[in-house]
Amino acid sequence: MKKICFCLTGLVFLIVLSVPMQASAQSDLLQKFLGRFAGTYSSERMASENPSRVHVILTIKPIWKDRSDGAWFYLEQAAYHQREVPYRTAVLKVFEQDGKIISRNYTFENKDIFLDGEERPFPIERFSPSALDAKYCDILFEVDFSGNFVGKTPDGGCQNSFKGAQVFTNESYLTKEFLISRDRGWSQEGKQLWGPEDFGYLFEKIE
Repeated sequence: MKKICFCLTGLVFLIVLSVPMQASAQSDLLQKFLGRFAGTYSSERMASENPSRVHVILTIKPIWKDRSDGAWFYLEQAAYHQREVPYRTAVLKVFEQDGKIISRNYTFENKDIFLDGEERPFPIERFSPSALDAKYCDILFEVDFSGNFVGKTPDGGCQNSFKGAQVFTNESYLTKEFLISRDRGWSQEGKQLWGPEDFGYLFEKIE
């Protein structure tokens, strides 16, 4: 009887030990990033101070929370006065790798899938990663001296075809209060074809 009790106790001990390992699968670094990343952002202040900039609403919300292969988010960008018609949508898979936070950006294989205005907000939960294009673009984030996150696309950027560009680059800066994002498109020869030439968009978190 003592031997059986000892074995059962050992089994319970192993089970208890395994639970924290699963619960702590997200490192402190990743949890810190995720805590800042999700939310609703607005460029209203920048647009009011700079007529060349547009008031944009950026929404990043968690999705597919039951998946274990990363933290997934749905992103929409829309002009403030056309919030029901986003001009950009993406699905982001966020995970940690080699001490960096990777935001892997996907688009839908069917590019028109989100344009059905009959259902708003877009019913992303009905879909799964199988609806995404196999191509993706990574933004790599590292922590700077102030504890905030500095991000950029890999050297050489990502393949892109928007407005005649062949290469896409992004530079980002994420704090608790705001996100700065600078998207630019380039020709194969390195000529900038679109995107801000001076600095990125300042998105302040409003929700």
